[in-house]
Amino acid sequence: MLRRSTTTKFNRLQALRHIALATCLATAACGGEGATGAPQTDTGSIVEPAGPDPVVVTPAPTPTPPRASKANVGINVAGTSYWSGERSFANLASGGNWTDPGTAGWGALDPSQIDENGTVKSLNAGQKAAINLARPAEQMQGKDVRIRCTYSGEGSLSYDGFYPRPMEIIQNGIEFTWIATATKTFLYLNKTNPENPLRNLDCREADMDRNLLFAPEFIESLRPFQVLRFLDWMPANTNPAVVNWSIRTLPSNVSQTGAQGVAIEHMIDLANQTQTDPWFTIPWNADETYIRNFATLVRDRLSPDRKVYVELTNEMWNAAFPVFNQILAEAVAANLATDKYQGLLYRYAQKSAWALKIWTEVFAANPDRLVRVVATQHDNPWQAGEVLGFGDTAQYVDALATAPYFGHDLLAGANAAETDLNKLFALLAAQAKNVMADKTSENKAAATKYRKRYITYEAGQHIVAPGNQPTLAALNRDQRMYDIYKTYMADWKSNSGDLMVMFSATGGISQYGAWGIREYAGQPLSETPKRRAVLDFLAGK
Repeated sequence: MLRRSTTTKFNRLQALRHIALATCLATAACGGEGATGAPQTDTGSIVEPAGPDPVVVTPAPTPTPPRASKANVGINVAGTSYWSGERSFANLASGGNWTDPGTAGWGALDPSQIDENGTVKSLNAGQKAAINLARPAEQMQGKDVRIRCTYSGEGSLSYDGFYPRPMEIIQNGIEFTWIATATKTFLYLNKTNPENPLRNLDCREADMDRNLLFAPEFIESLRPFQVLRFLDWMPANTNPAVVNWSIRTLPSNVSQTGAQGVAIEHMIDLANQTQTDPWFTIPWNADETYIRNFATLVRDRLSPDRKVYVELTNEMWNAAFPVFNQILAEAVAANLATDKYQGLLYRYAQKSAWALKIWTEVFAANPDRLVRVVATQHDNPWQAGEVLGFGDTAQYVDALATAPYFGHDLLAGANAAETDLNKLFALLAAQAKNVMADKTSENKAAATKYRKRYITYEAGQHIVAPGNQPTLAALNRDQRMYDIYKTYMADWKSNSGDLMVMFSATGGISQYGAWGIREYAGQPLSETPKRRAVLDFLAGK
């Protein structure tokens, strides 16, 4: 799956900046005389009515200083899907969704057949349902693993996949061995009693504690970090049209990979167990009740010694994501600026202020626990000033975040088929240096102007290689990537000194990128130069 569109991310948005700057000169659309749609922070009639007046609206005179613990480094948590390479939950079934193997492509099971807990209520005559299981870390490390699946109610299960072995039927469940060479395993629900359906499905290692919520290896892999950003556990990128409290994913749902993301309770519990600060990316279309209830749940459930970072959506400027076109259309409808792309930034600022006001109200009694974030494109520092300078947006913001990626065009143009690693590493090292030397300082200056912290929401290498995946893989597995990461992180510390959130905890390699600092759960540290570099930086080595 394409994580980033380099054309969109860098070329299109550079054009955005130049267009809007030209408009500023010609029509004063940046807010001077002649601008249309004077900056304002109410969301306008095109979305939702204004909520009640905030209880506390006065910001702290200076940003809350970052804590020194864990070296101010965070990580974006990998997605929970069975194919992600991560094993998040102890229950392996949490990584799948119910499908109908009788349909072409094993399409999703009819939602009317599934209840809010992920229980298949009934099957049609001759119908089966199937669910993929996440791979255990030990199995990904090349070991056979004994799996026990248990359930309540009445029904029949079987398993299949690559190289299946005979299974053992036990009381209310089955056991089988997931062999080392089988990259995929799934369960069949062969039948269920509608009066007492098969439910509470739980599949994990036969010797694992049945009360564990998260996989122990997963917990340990995240403990070193200060912040966990839950972008890939929330639907900010997919931008569902409806996000309300009544349809949120419940913690009781066997599947934690649905359209509404992972249960909020699970995200909070993971932060508590790892002693980290959570960072939430609220979907653009979330309504006020959802946002207020979300904030209240975090306030009451999160350990009181933890902070919470919150932002609205993800990369509003990135046309690769559906939210871009929605925000653009809303900006045009509200006539926020002469130039529609500048209006995009204003609309983002406007609605971010609206959402962050709600969090401000909820955390009125303990505002120091809350870090309110707006995020802009790293290569366009102009955006930061436009967002923070819109109306009173800055009043509801504590931190500006960007993503100082490097290497996005390393294997492009004349180097698209290049295989000389010595040449490529020389280029990559220079790119990693340059991204810190230029745009980082400009973005930090914009944050400083408004007395805000300057942090990253994502960071790391951004190499994509359509048609040259072997070279991309070799680069990311080479010891020299360790050296580049160590220097890169040290340069960030020198230039900013604040929180640096890397992308991402775990993920495989394809022509579309190598986003994980490791490729799969439990991968030996010696095989992960990026993760070793991050951990050594955390340890002060």
